[in-house]
Amino acid sequence: MVSAENLLEVYELALSNDATMKAAQFEFEAAREAIPQARAGLLPDISIRLQRTKVNQDVRASENPTIPEGKSSFPNENHSLSLSQPIFDYSSWVRFSQAKISVKQAETEFRVAQQELIMNVAETYFKA
Repeated sequence: MVSAENLLEVYELALSNDATMKAAQFEFEAAREAIPQARAGLLPDISIRLQRTKVNQDVRASENPTIPEGKSSFPNENHSLSLSQPIFDYSSWVRFSQAKISVKQAETEFRVAQQELIMNVAETYFKA
C-alpha cells in the first residue's frame, strides 16, 4: 500500500495512476501530430531521379568517320530534379485549419481532465 502525506503527494500519485488522465494526455499528444501532417500538404513536392546505364556496342561497319569500327562501351546517365508547388490548394489550407482546431479541442479536453482529477483528489482528500 502506498501512503501519501499531503494533498500534493496524493495528487501526484493520482496523476501517475489515473487511466482517464493518461488517455486524455495520449489523445492530446496524438492530436498535436495532426498539425505537422497537415502542414506537409502545404509544402512543395521534390523528387530526384538518377539513372545510370552502360552501353556496349559492336560497330561492324560505319560510313561515318567519327564512329570507329569495333567494340566500345560508354556510360549513359540521366539526371532529373523536379519541384512542384501548387499556387493555392484550398483543401490543404482547410486541413491545416482543421488540424489546429482539433489540437485546441484536444488540449481543452486534456485541461478539463486535469481539472476533474484535481477536484476528485481534493474532495476525496478532504473527506478522509
